[in-house]
Amino acid sequence: MSSPLRDNLTPSPSPTRRGETGSPSLAGAVLILPKGKGRGIRFQRSLKAELLPLALLAPVLLAAACAVPSMTFRTVKIGLVAPLSGEAAGEGGRWVIAARQAVDVWNADPTHGDVRKELVVLDEAEGEAAVQSLVLDPRVVGVVGYARPTAARASLGRLAAAGMPVLVAGSESEAQPSDGAGAQYLTASHPALAQELAAYAAGPLQLRVVSVVVGPDATDRAIAAVFRESGAAAGIAFREVPMPASPADVRTFSDRVSTNGVQAVFLATSSGDARTLLPLLDARPRPLPVLLAPRTATGEASRELERLDVYWAGGAPDPAMIPEAKDFVDRYRSQTGTAPAPGAALVYDAMGLILRAIDGPARTRGSPSRASVQDSLRTAGEAPGILGRHRFGEDGRRQGARAFVFLVNRSQPFPGRQVGAAPE
Repeated sequence: MSSPLRDNLTPSPSPTRRGETGSPSLAGAVLILPKGKGRGIRFQRSLKAELLPLALLAPVLLAAACAVPSMTFRTVKIGLVAPLSGEAAGEGGRWVIAARQAVDVWNADPTHGDVRKELVVLDEAEGEAAVQSLVLDPRVVGVVGYARPTAARASLGRLAAAGMPVLVAGSESEAQPSDGAGAQYLTASHPALAQELAAYAAGPLQLRVVSVVVGPDATDRAIAAVFRESGAAAGIAFREVPMPASPADVRTFSDRVSTNGVQAVFLATSSGDARTLLPLLDARPRPLPVLLAPRTATGEASRELERLDVYWAGGAPDPAMIPEAKDFVDRYRSQTGTAPAPGAALVYDAMGLILRAIDGPARTRGSPSRASVQDSLRTAGEAPGILGRHRFGEDGRRQGARAFVFLVNRSQPFPGRQVGAAPE
């Protein structure tokens, strides 16, 4: 369907090709890519040719293995479902680096049992195909992932039906525990993030009049309602500005949001609509600061975010500000030359929780399974991480999850610099 927002503005940049993360860290991970274009056929043929000599040696290898009866090898897999295609692929690449680090560090420690862990990386854009790859492999005993709320909600029920433990490390979505029994959420809820953003707007930013632009989505409207309620309680007055619905609305949008003493603009829209509206706000001689709702602040709109002073709230802190994360930050910086983003640190912690759950039951109840990992996650109590201790309630939500405010602009690219945090 045609939209005035899309029809009257410059088209978005073309998406990144699948798997282009700009990092060599994908090496060593098992990538599950969509079938087609003959790649799978060529691989199977070459693999068959290479394995033929090994098949002839099978009796010899079996005899050698029997000569060492005390040695056993067990391998289990952890799925990482990340955004590896489109404009969010950069974030997905950071997730892969963090997850690979977590698995490598754990496997290198001889005290972590004799069960070897292997990372399986999938693109969340593959949807049901990615879920099926995980569910049908009995050695996959846990999943970390889902940056996009829609991707999480579409997949959690299917994974839950297979008894798969899932840690949602991306943006807390509109998905509920009932959509995927067994899923656990590491970040604060969207309403909690909106409340912290409102508190920061009224406190450090000292805003008193804010324009509010809300998209048609029911979730965006619910988040905006929480932001308005929290802001009003802190002394902020709000001016409602409708979304542009015609070319004339588009031309006058920046004027309409900045009248009557308005000091900032709050956007609760889809990421695509934000990419359309932000350049309109930038066209003013003195652009107003922008406050972004949790669902709106994504890496997909990073180019537009960096044109203005944009504040957003996320569920993970800047790891460079956490003393316990120093080793992770140093390894990440050594490998990539850049500091890790908050999302990468959250994935590192999520992988640590799964790894710890695998080794717990593996030592006492034989080979780990999805059921044993799930049980270990639910009964672990508080588990340590580089971003703090993790404890989950019966509803799957992390208890004591906090919100953190970031500032993005031309000198501080997305995700920006941490400028505030909810009290502990």
